[in-house]
Amino acid sequence: MENEMARQTDNMRRSVDLMNQLQHVLRNEIVDADKVPRWGGCRHFSATLEVEDFNPEELTVKQVGRKVVLSGKKEKKEESEGGSYSYRYQEFRRELEVPDEVNPEELSCSLNNGQLRIEVPRMALPSVPERVVPIKSDALGFEPKKECGMERE
Repeated sequence: MENEMARQTDNMRRSVDLMNQLQHVLRNEIVDADKVPRWGGCRHFSATLEVEDFNPEELTVKQVGRKVVLSGKKEKKEESEGGSYSYRYQEFRRELEVPDEVNPEELSCSLNNGQLRIEVPRMALPSVPERVVPIKSDALGFEPKKECGMERE
C-alpha cells in the first residue's frame, strides 16, 4: 500500500512539473509575441530579443539577403532516481527585415544578460557639393499648377 501511494505521489509530482514547464513555455510565447523586435535608432538600427533560456551555442544568427534569421534550439533530458525521465525541447525562429538605409554587410550581434542585440549602422548619405538652385520665372505671371485634379494655392 505504501509503495502504491509513493508511486502515485511520484507520478503526481512529475505531472505537476510537466504542467509548470508547459505554463512557462506558454507564458514565454505570449510575452515574446508582445516583444516583436523593431528596428530603431538614429545613427544605427538595432533590435533586441530576449533569449535568456538559451546559451550562445544554442543560438544561430544568419543573414540571408536583406533578412536576419535568428533561431534557437535547446533539448534537455533529466532522469529521476526512480528510472523515469523528463524531456524538454524548446525551439524558436524570428526573421527581421534589414532596412534599405543600411549596409547589411556591417551587421553585428552581441549577447549580454539574456538579451541578443542585433545592430547595423546607417549608411552615410553621399555628400552633395554646394550648388545654386535656379529660380524659374514665368514672364506671363504666376499660374497655379494642378496636381491630382486639384489646384495648388
